[in-house]
Amino acid sequence: MNSASSVVSSDTLKSQSQPQTAPQQIPAQQADGSAAPNVQPPDSAALDEIEHQMDLLSSRASTVSGSIEKLRTEQNAQGYNLRGDISAAADRMATYMNKAQQALQNQDAKNAKRYIDLAEPEVERLEKFLGR
Repeated sequence: MNSASSVVSSDTLKSQSQPQTAPQQIPAQQADGSAAPNVQPPDSAALDEIEHQMDLLSSRASTVSGSIEKLRTEQNAQGYNLRGDISAAADRMATYMNKAQQALQNQDAKNAKRYIDLAEPEVERLEKFLGR
């Protein structure tokens, strides 16, 4: 074996034995030197539209909720309970509406829309039950 091939082999072995590292990603810096957050600025027009949808649905949900509570009270006075599916729908509606409101307060348009879309069928189910 000649010395030239041993040098190549030695260099090749050294490069193969060293771990390959991926280039590190450095976060963007803000003017004050702190790392910039990976948060998209909220789309004002989208938030306004979702807030409008929330206002409309909230009005319907409030009306339905009041009627369900009145019916629940009347049935309890007579020794009856509200149907389980209706009670569960009312609970889901309230949960989804609360989560949608919280998402709007956090300017999270995606989740606000998601919870509005989940709450609407519950409101419709309760409206249908109440004959509206």
